[in-house]
Parts: sequence; C-alpha cells; structure tokens
Amino acid sequence: MCNDVLNCCTVADDAHALMTRTANSGSPIVVPTNLDVQAAYAAATGWDRSKVLPDGSNPTDNGDTLDHAEAFMETTGLLGHKSVANGLVSASNVDHIKWGNLLFGTARLGLQITQGAIDQFDAGEDWDVGGDATLRGYHDVPLVYFEGDSLWVVTWGKEQRMTRAFFAANCFQGIVGVYPDFTNAQGLTPAGLDLPSLISDLQAVA
Repeated sequence: MCNDVLNCCTVADDAHALMTRTANSGSPIVVPTNLDVQAAYAAATGWDRSKVLPDGSNPTDNGDTLDHAEAFMETTGLLGHKSVANGLVSASNVDHIKWGNLLFGTARLGLQITQGAIDQFDAGEDWDVGGDATLRGYHDVPLVYFEGDSLWVVTWGKEQRMTRAFFAANCFQGIVGVYPDFTNAQGLTPAGLDLPSLISDLQAVA
C-alpha cells in the first residue's frame, strides 16, 4: 500500500481496513490498488508526486494525523466507502480497543515506533517491549484481530502480532469508525448489529 516509499500509513490503514471489513461482512471484497492509495493520499494531504527533489525527497510527503485521516474517511472516503460516525477510544483501555475491533471490524491505532520495534519486525518477531528504545517515528495501523493478550495489526505488507505490554507502552491513540460496508445485504454486521446499533455502541466505547 505504498507505505514503503511514502509516509502514507494513514491511507494504508484505510485500505487494509476496507479489505478487512468487506471480507468479513460477506459483501464483495474491495482491494484498493497502490494507485488508489496514492490518489487518496494526495486528496487527503496535498502530496504531489511531481515535487520530488534531486535528492529523492518530496516536501509534500508529510504524512497525516489519525484525527484528520478519520475525518477524511467520513467526508471523502476511499473508493466510495465512507464512515457515518467515528470516535476516539482511550489508548489506555485495551478492552475498549478490542471491542472497537470486534464491533466495527477494525480499530485505528496510533503507535510510536522504536528502533527495537523495527528490528523485531525485520526479524519476524512479535512486537514486544525491550530492545533499542530510540524513537524512530509514529505510525498508524489497523487492529484486525486479537486473542487473549495478543493483538494483530497489518503493516508493511504483513500481519504483525504485538504483546499487550508493547501496546501499553507504545499506543498513544485509538479511533473506531462506523462503516456501512461492514454490513451485509440485510444491513447487519457479522455480529448481527445494524447501523443505529453500531452508532449506539460507538457512544459506549468512545
């Protein structure tokens, strides 16, 4: 989803979340292309591919905030898929984050990424506390699955498992959204909820 060459982790999250929601709802699975991601990134942030400098950098490639990205999904959306509501979930309340994943399909997580986390990813290891604590930046990933104290996100081309300790140490923001594409032809989510119920549940966890 282009996050290996652009600072577009927020749109990569949107793309992965869209695939996850449509795959689980029983509706036609939507798989955005890299060009779709680039178009959304340009629309959301003003990134311009023509502004590349001789050193290969691009002053318009500045990433995005989670709040703005979620607002963009409500006003503009990706490939015609928009949210109808969204809300912040306390990053310190892992149970509410899990409920967000369970009820709404995915939860958008803001993480601080250390060199140790990069080393663990490159080695195919779980994200856990420890290792080089040098801060390398901030990242947006979709939570797509959990089991006990283990949480799975999708990032940099694969599923990545994190421990609850890593989550507690590095997650600084959580957001969930209500998306009609998470409902089937009968207007129900995999948990049997309709959109008004989801919006009510959003008020409970956000």
